[in-house]
Amino acid sequence: MLTTAMLLADGVVVRVKSSRDLMHFKSYVIDGALLRTGSANWSPTGLKRQDNDVHYEVDSALAAQFELKFESMWNRASNATPASAMP
Repeated sequence: MLTTAMLLADGVVVRVKSSRDLMHFKSYVIDGALLRTGSANWSPTGLKRQDNDVHYEVDSALAAQFELKFESMWNRASNATPASAMP
């Protein structure tokens, strides 16, 4: 099992949000160009027994848009969707 300590030891930046509300995000950007998004979990069950979605896109503009959206969500005091953003 990969742990925070293992990631830190390998030089990976790890951030833990102080809010008690979980950020249930399974998307990330690699090298400012590769965007991975979708519902798939990296677990034996998620990969072999569940219907999940995953999408990879190599597009630096799309990756930059994702990073802006992520930073906006990260910087909110809570992960709850603001009422003003509800349809």
